[in-house]
Amino acid sequence: MDLTTTFSKAKSLIQSNKMDEARDMCDLGLVKVAQHRLMDGYGIEDKVERVKIGVWLERFWFLLENNNLLL
Repeated sequence: MDLTTTFSKAKSLIQSNKMDEARDMCDLGLVKVAQHRLMDGYGIEDKVERVKIGVWLERFWFLLENNNLLL
């Protein structure tokens, strides 16, 4: 699953009020971003799926924070 699909799935799960699954999907997205940074050597300004790594991080963190999904 790519980052775009992961993000869309997380948003959909939030709309369906499946908060535990949404949290897991956001966590998966953050892990995927971390893999690109650590394994591939990508920086914050590098792009994955035409979106900067920094923006992906913000997207997933904002979903977590704005929906009270932080543990």
